[in-house]
Amino acid sequence: MVASLTSIAALLALVWPASAFVKPNVGSSLQARTRGVRDAAPASAPRLSMAAGPTVENVAAVVLAGGVGKRMEAGMPKQFLELQGETVLEHSLKLFLRLKGVSQLILVLDEQYRPMLQDLQKREGRLVFADPGLERQHSVYNALQKVEDGSSLVCIHDAARPLVTKAAVKKVIADADEYGAAVLGVPMKATVKESADGQFVQRTIDRSRLWDIQTPQVVKPDLLRRGFDKVMSERWEVTDDVSIVEQLGLPVKLTEGDYTNLKLTTPEDLVVASRILEARRLYEAEHGTGDDDDDEDEEEGRESISQIRANERWTNQPRPIGSAPEDEKESISQIRANEKWVEGSPGSANSYDEPMVNLSKMRANS
Repeated sequence: MVASLTSIAALLALVWPASAFVKPNVGSSLQARTRGVRDAAPASAPRLSMAAGPTVENVAAVVLAGGVGKRMEAGMPKQFLELQGETVLEHSLKLFLRLKGVSQLILVLDEQYRPMLQDLQKREGRLVFADPGLERQHSVYNALQKVEDGSSLVCIHDAARPLVTKAAVKKVIADADEYGAAVLGVPMKATVKESADGQFVQRTIDRSRLWDIQTPQVVKPDLLRRGFDKVMSERWEVTDDVSIVEQLGLPVKLTEGDYTNLKLTTPEDLVVASRILEARRLYEAEHGTGDDDDDEDEEEGRESISQIRANERWTNQPRPIGSAPEDEKESISQIRANEKWVEGSPGSANSYDEPMVNLSKMRANS
C-alpha cells in the first residue's frame, strides 16, 4: 500500500496543475465514453490480488446521488461533472452493473434528472429510482422501501465516491454476509485535535483507535429495518448507515479499504481523483486488472451502459456544459466563471437553497 501511494504521489507531482482539469461534459455520447473501458483497477499489485471468496447473491445496491454539491461550486450537481471522460455518477453505476451478485440497483436521484437515465432503466430491469430525503438517513429509508424481498444485503454507496474499487466492494460485501453489517474504512492518518470553542486546542485525540469511514456500507435488510424502526420511533439522528446498526447494540465489521477512495467535495478533489484514475489505468495497461473472475458479468454491464442513447446527446435537461475540443484545457476558476447552468434552472447556483424531496416524497419546490 505504501508503494502504491508513493507512486500515485509521484504522478500527482508531475501532473498537478489545475490547468489540466477536464471540463465537465454531460452531453457527450455515453457510447463513446464507455465502449471497451474496463473498470478502474487499484494501482498496486497487493490490492489487485485481494479475494473476497464466493460471490454473495441477491445484493441490493443503493447509490445515493441526491445531493446538490454546494461546495463544489460548479453550478450543477457534482454527480454530473465529468471525471476522466465519464460523469462521476457513471463510475458508480458502471461498477455495480458489472458486479456479480447485484440483483437490484436502487438510484436515489431527484426526479428532474431521471430522464437522463430512462434508456438505462429500460435496458436494465435491475435499476429503480428512489427519492432523496432531507437528510441522508431519509434517503436511505426511501431506498430501503424499494429493496426486493429475498435480498440478502443492502449495499449503500455515495455517488460522490467514484474511486472505490471492485475488490474493496466485494470484500465489504463478504464481511457483511458473515457478520451482518460491515463498512469500508481506513485507519486515521492525520493528527486529530479537539477544540471546545473552535479557537484553541483542548486536547489531542489518540488516533490509534480511530478510523476514517467510507462507503459502501453494507447491512442485512432485516437489521436495517429494525434499526430504522428504532431511529424513527425514538427520533434519533444518525450520520451514516451502520450507525443505525450500532444503535441496536450489534457489531459492525470494519473492512479496510483504500486511502484513494476519496469523497469528492471541492474542485480540487476532482483534480486529485482524475490523476488517481489516470495512474490506475496506466498500471492496468501494463499489468491488467487482476480481476478476471467477473469477465462475463462485466461484459453485460458494459454493454448495458454502452447502448444508452447511442449516438445521441442527453435530452430534456438543462445543458450544464457543452462539448469542447479534447485539447481544450481550462482551470477550475475558468470553469466556475464561464460554465454555469441556465440561470434559474433546476440545479443552478441560485437554486441551491431549495430543498429537493422530503421524506414524504413530496417535491418541496413544486
